[in-house]
Amino acid sequence: MAESLRILDELIVHTGKRKNRFEDLLKTPLADDPDWFFLLPPFFNDALDIKLTERMVEKTSILVWTQGSAFSFQDGDVLYPKSKVYETVWGEAFREMEFCLQVTQAESAEPEERDKKRNPGSVKFRKILFEEESDKAIQQMVQDEMTQDDFVHLLITGKNIRGK
Repeated sequence: MAESLRILDELIVHTGKRKNRFEDLLKTPLADDPDWFFLLPPFFNDALDIKLTERMVEKTSILVWTQGSAFSFQDGDVLYPKSKVYETVWGEAFREMEFCLQVTQAESAEPEERDKKRNPGSVKFRKILFEEESDKAIQQMVQDEMTQDDFVHLLITGKNIRGK
């Protein structure tokens, strides 16, 4: 988790003098990261701005996984915290889950450019609570809002860092 947080910090505070895409990644692109609080399978790579990028190595073009900071979680994304429930069948897992997050509105982050400051974007989401030992969801009406950057931090740690 500490390494992911270090990379996140570097991505969002670097001065446009460095390249926009890094080879240090927030998470493994082809698997879920065991240190993150939330489960983010590979289909969230685009939202985390993890992409295969063409690079030249010794005059040969190769594809390399790279990390950018144009985070883009979107309306309808649903994220589940990790727990032993992912080792079971979905119906059983659902009964053991306490909550999930659902993105209800979002604006993508935009990296810093020479003449433009970084836009950290925004994410509005709601926490959906589940009844214990039931397959019913109780939707909490209180929504939360934060930047895409802070949302990624929340997904890594499980903690809201508002007021940082």
